[in-house]
Amino acid sequence: MTTLSIYDINSYIQNDCSITTYVRGEINILPTTGYEGVTPPFIVYYYSPSIPDVEAFWYRSDAVLYSIYDTDMVRMMNVGERIIELLSKGDQISQSGGVIGTDSRILSTELTDTSLEAPEEKNGWFRLDLEFLIHHVKR
Repeated sequence: MTTLSIYDINSYIQNDCSITTYVRGEINILPTTGYEGVTPPFIVYYYSPSIPDVEAFWYRSDAVLYSIYDTDMVRMMNVGERIIELLSKGDQISQSGGVIGTDSRILSTELTDTSLEAPEEKNGWFRLDLEFLIHHVKR
């Protein structure tokens, strides 16, 4: 069974010229929960694929949570707004030869939740969470 390639979507976000401008360099996207020793800003993602039944095989949705960590709140909010803008493009990021490839088509994306945490007392890290539901079909 072919599933949505969240790694490809991360590359799509990471290579975006606007985000690169905001962070003045390459942003780190890590599939982990920790951030010790990592220079800001960076993004941690959690991928929760659905387990479709037979009827849902051709149409499914997966949850992705992006947590953006930064010591600069304005920069963090700019990155968050750009990620929302990029993922709202839906099928534009899954066209033939595009990020997802030809085996899956993104029908729509939905921003389902956001939250902002104040900076940690000792080191000043802000955290912005963006949770998306990504609906897609197998071509």
